[in-house]
Amino acid sequence: MNSSALAVIDVGSNAIKYALALRSDMAVVKFERFETFHKGLDNNYNISEPYLDEIIKIILYMKSQIQSFCELHQWTYDIICVGTQVFRSAQNQQDFLQKIYHKCGIKLSILSNEVEANFEKLGVQNDPAILPFEHSSILLVDFGGGSTEFSWLFSTRPPLCIAVGKQDFMKQLSLEMFYDKYKLLYDALYASLPKIFVLAGSTVCCYAQCLQKMKSVNSIQNINLYYDEDYIHYVSQNERATADIGAALVRFLQSFHPEQMRFTTYGLRHGLIYAWANNLPEWMLIE
Repeated sequence: MNSSALAVIDVGSNAIKYALALRSDMAVVKFERFETFHKGLDNNYNISEPYLDEIIKIILYMKSQIQSFCELHQWTYDIICVGTQVFRSAQNQQDFLQKIYHKCGIKLSILSNEVEANFEKLGVQNDPAILPFEHSSILLVDFGGGSTEFSWLFSTRPPLCIAVGKQDFMKQLSLEMFYDKYKLLYDALYASLPKIFVLAGSTVCCYAQCLQKMKSVNSIQNINLYYDEDYIHYVSQNERATADIGAALVRFLQSFHPEQMRFTTYGLRHGLIYAWANNLPEWMLIE
């Protein structure tokens, strides 16, 4: 792919996002995010027809937006589409991949847990606000709809990937449940606690926006996270469940007593863009 721009469509368990960036400076020039009405798998661990139809509709819309924007600016461009946890688990994986390609003309690449974690790590390591801490012990927590990836930034340590995410906490929310679901993390961190947690994902973003309103600050990027029960006064009713889970995650991670906890908007899409723009070997996993 030698185009001047790249669009990454990220189809997750709860939302579909795209980011469009230029090769010259890797700056994201256009971004959109849509929550999906249908979520997860049915009782037979299949992507349902209504969910598949919704995914196809959103991808087609995003494709048209990307095409129009690039043609307006006379940019050559490529589009890649990646899927994560919900697709890794689907029994009808090949069926929906063929339908997406047939309807959208785009190949959806399903990333493994480890590949997803490595691109997330690459993306966050290029967050300008995180770079000053590269000599510290930093654990990235990317909390998604169906999985969580724990990656040590600026380190060769392998990631810890757990098939637990927002969907697992929708009905019951307590510190005890976090300790139960993330027992592997607790055991892994027992001997080497990170000085800094960096949190990513839309659930944490929703809680961070509450803190942003409480603190009356302009930017949410790299906001310092902490638990404050007054957040409930700063969240709308339709976002309450999401903010509650983000707040509970922050409260759980505070129990490890990090020196700092920060929020980042960087992640998977930025990592893919960086690998593409710099012709990194990791890019071959997608091409």
